[in-house]
Amino acid sequence: MICSDQAWNNFVMLSEPEHHEWGSPRRAAAIASLFNAISGNGGLVHFLDFSHHLDAEEVLAALGGIGAGKAQRQLEHVIERMGCALPVMDEKEREDIISRCCPEDLEAYEDCLTEVAERELLAAMEAHVAAHEAYYAGLG
Repeated sequence: MICSDQAWNNFVMLSEPEHHEWGSPRRAAAIASLFNAISGNGGLVHFLDFSHHLDAEEVLAALGGIGAGKAQRQLEHVIERMGCALPVMDEKEREDIISRCCPEDLEAYEDCLTEVAERELLAAMEAHVAAHEAYYAGLG
């Protein structure tokens, strides 16, 4: 690991997108961390359902912005297959849209990150934390 355990743990446990300015690298990294945690425990569609407070386009930009292009492309593929916009909305609205739009033939391999994409995402997050070590080490 290229960053301290303290900085990494604080980043993962304490950094939330709403704590950071729109368009900032820290917000992008917080979105990527949330994406990593939720999609890793339930898949990409589960992330889209759970992240109703985030615009899917911002999530895609955040993933690309921190250097997780493979994860960005996989999520983009799922969103394209769904064929519907996913702006910020309330939980019930997002749930309804996803239940209507999610294709029944969405294969399990399409709904989870590949190992290569996951490794790239983790490396991008770690590089971000290392670049902002003092900030993250000082959280909490």
